[in-house]
Amino acid sequence: MANVLLLDDDFVLAQDYKEALEKAGHDITVTHTGLDAVNYCADRKFDILILDVFIKRGQSIASDGGLYCISQLRHNRTQRFVTSTNVPIIAISGAYSVKLNNLPLQSALTLGANATLTKPLNLNELIERISRFCV
Repeated sequence: MANVLLLDDDFVLAQDYKEALEKAGHDITVTHTGLDAVNYCADRKFDILILDVFIKRGQSIASDGGLYCISQLRHNRTQRFVTSTNVPIIAISGAYSVKLNNLPLQSALTLGANATLTKPLNLNELIERISRFCV
């Protein structure tokens, strides 16, 4: 069982992912902003993070999505975190297209994510990835 932090701006998908991961035996904390995710990591220990790269508010992309959270954990040495700054991170995004050339997920890897998945997520693949990282 892993203690998982899930950041996703889609409330319905987040609930679906949470239920599936709980069924697989994991403890899930859901948040909808990168700032909240960073604050959770400062106060709690997570075994793995699943972070949506882009968070939308209305029709705009917010500045505190998964990329913000990855950057804070991996590169901000002024803040203390209960969660290890080396925690495995799976970056997720539905912003894939030929035009974008998978740039959002590549950016997440460049910042320090360990793996990426495109949305909508294949839940079996997500559960397998969590198991692989949380041995």
